Amino acid sequence: MRIQRIDILSLAAPLDRPFHWSTGTASVRRTTLVRVHTARGAVGWGETLNPHAAKILGEQVLQAFTGIEVEGGDISLSAVRNKLLHNGAPERATAAALGALDCAIWDAFSREAGRPLASLLRLSHAASVPVYASGIYYGDDVPAVEAAGYVSKGFTHVKMKIGRLPMAVESERIAVVREAIGSAFLMADANSAYDLPTALAIAGVLRESNVLWLEEPFHPERTDLYLKLRAQSPLSVAAGESLDASMLRRLSDCNVVDWIQPNVTAAGGIVDTLSVAAAARDRGIGVALHAWGSPVMTATSLQVAAAISPNAMVEIDQTANPLRAIAPDPARLLAGGNVLLGDAAGIGIDVDEATVKAFCI
Repeated sequence: MRIQRIDILSLAAPLDRPFHWSTGTASVRRTTLVRVHTARGAVGWGETLNPHAAKILGEQVLQAFTGIEVEGGDISLSAVRNKLLHNGAPERATAAALGALDCAIWDAFSREAGRPLASLLRLSHAASVPVYASGIYYGDDVPAVEAAGYVSKGFTHVKMKIGRLPMAVESERIAVVREAIGSAFLMADANSAYDLPTALAIAGVLRESNVLWLEEPFHPERTDLYLKLRAQSPLSVAAGESLDASMLRRLSDCNVVDWIQPNVTAAGGIVDTLSVAAAARDRGIGVALHAWGSPVMTATSLQVAAAISPNAMVEIDQTANPLRAIAPDPARLLAGGNVLLGDAAGIGIDVDEATVKAFCI
C-alpha cells in the first residue's frame, strides 16, 4: 500500500448544555482526525483527543510518511517518535499523535484489502464485543432516569461519574443509580479526584452497591497510592486511559490494577495496544478500552478489542457530542451488552466527509 496524502483535521462542536465530572467541565467537544489517502483510492481514519496532536503532526512528520510503501498496516513509528522527543515534543502527546496516524494507516490498509481490521490483526477474532455505557455525569439530568435508559437500550454495564460532591450526597447518588439499573453491572469513575483516605471511604460505599470497579481514584502514575488502596480494600480498580504503552506496562508490572484501560491512540497505536493487552491478560488483568470520542475512535476500539479477546470490553460514550454525526454510531448494533461487528472493511464505518468539514476549525 502506498500512502499518497495525509490530512490532519481539528474538529470542534459547542454544546448547548455543558456537563461536568469531578475535576472538569465540557462545554465544547473537540477532537483531531487523521485521514490517510492511498494511491489506490482507499481512505483510512484515526482519531486522538490529545489537544497537542495537530501541532505535533506537522509538515515534517507528514512528509516522512507521504509516498512511502507500507507492507501490511504495521509501520515503524519509532524513528519519527524519537526525533520528535529529541526536539522537545511532549512524550504523551507524541504517542497520541503518532497513534492516531498508525490507526489511520491500519484502517486504510484493511479497506484496500476489503477486510475488517480485526481480521487482519488476528486470524481468529471475536464477532461481537462486550461494551459499557459511559455517562451519568453531573448536570441537569436525573441520574436514575439516565441510568435506566442505558439498560433499556441493551447495555448490561453502566459507568457513572463520582468525586465532585460531598461523600453523603455521592453515596445517595450511587444508591439511586444502582437501584435504577437492576441486575446490570455498575462501574464508577473518579477522574483522579481522591486522596487515599477519601478513596478508602468511597470504596466502602461502592462495595455496598456491588460496583464492578472504581476507576482512577488517583492519577494513574501514582502507583504507590494504588498499592495502598489495594492493600486496604478488596474493591477492584481500573486505570490507564491517558497513558502511553510504557506507563501502561508499568501498571501491569506493578500489579496495581484489576482492569487496564488503554486508549488505542494514547497508547501509541494498535500494535502497542495489543502488546499491552497481552501482557495484562497474562497477569490476569482485565482489558477495557477507553473510547471517549467520535465514532472513529469507537469503531477502531471495537475492532482492536475483537482482536484482543472475546472478553475485552470497550467504552461507549453516551454524553452529548454533536461530532457523532460524522459517521454511523458503531453501537447501533447493540444487543445483550455486545456490539456486533459485521464484515465491513476497515473499522467498519464510512465517515461523512462533508459533515467532518462542517465541524473543522
